Amino acid sequence: MDFRKKSYWVLIAATIAVGIFTLLLRYQTVTADKMADFSDMPLQIGQWEGIEKYFDESVYAILNTDVSTYRIYTGPAGENIAIFIAYFKDQKYGSQIHSPKNCLPGGGWEIRDAENFRYTAEDGEVIDANLFWITKAGTNPQLMIYWFVTRGGVIADEYGLKLDLVSNSIQRKPSDASFIRITTRLIGNQSREEAVEMVSEFLDLLYPHIKKSLPFYE
Repeated sequence: MDFRKKSYWVLIAATIAVGIFTLLLRYQTVTADKMADFSDMPLQIGQWEGIEKYFDESVYAILNTDVSTYRIYTGPAGENIAIFIAYFKDQKYGSQIHSPKNCLPGGGWEIRDAENFRYTAEDGEVIDANLFWITKAGTNPQLMIYWFVTRGGVIADEYGLKLDLVSNSIQRKPSDASFIRITTRLIGNQSREEAVEMVSEFLDLLYPHIKKSLPFYE
């Protein structure tokens, strides 16, 4: 390589600049003034009756959440909807919030179909999320829907979450994030379409309370 060429030194300068910029993003974290609080999110809503559930401590150690809630709501016909919401006060560079795409196979689950899920809240907010149909030996098929929420808004995919982390760091915004997952098992002759509609109607009731519990909507 000709060290006298201007292009060589431009490349070196650009590489150094990128390295310094990455270090600044890594260590100049802005912390949120307020964290998530799920204490006021109702367990009974409409005709749905919920109970608070807990994972083993080993699971929480892996998830590394700052605040979370795991609930199972039962409807009038015996149908169940489970919701897990995890809040992280800051995202770490070099690591990623655990994604179902990685965790499901390790738990013995198989992703049969992947679709997009769009939900429009009563206040007009649109949520574009991931929708999986998953199966496991000895169990009925399940519907899983999940998405992320940050200071930048609703994010569906893990790649977008990484880009959002960089964007918020550049804008000196807090890098906190939340992961929302909803699952339900098909029962009886319930179709996929009916299960999706059931979840949407359930969100009509609970989603306003979810928003109140997160610090992104103040």
